[in-house]
Amino acid sequence: QIQRQLRAGVTVNGTRYAPIEAWPEQQQEEVDEPSGPTNRWFRVKLLEGRNREIRKVFEHFEMPVSRLKRVRFGPVELPPRLKRGQGMTMPQRKVEKLLQLAQESPGTRTRG
Repeated sequence: QIQRQLRAGVTVNGTRYAPIEAWPEQQQEEVDEPSGPTNRWFRVKLLEGRNREIRKVFEHFEMPVSRLKRVRFGPVELPPRLKRGQGMTMPQRKVEKLLQLAQESPGTRTRG
C-alpha cells in the first residue's frame, strides 16, 4: 500500500525522502467530464519540506499533483482565506508559545 511506503520513506531518482504521513480526505468526480479522471484529495504531513517533495513523491506513485494548499506551518494553523504573500497577526499568547517551542526544539541555537 502507498501509505505504508510513504510512512517508511521513499527514494525517488536517487533522493531519499523522510517519512510522509498521507491519508485520503475526499474524492470528487469531475463534473465536466463524467468519464474523465477523478480528483483525489489527500492530507499530507511532512517532517521536512524539500523543494517539490510532495509532487515528486506522488508522481513516483503515478499520482500527479495538480494543486497544493498549505494549511499549517509547524504548530501554526493558517487561516483558510490567507492568500499568497498575505500576512496575519497572531495573538501574543500564540507568539509566546511559538517562541517557547522554538527554544525547546532540538538543534535550535540561541544567540548570546
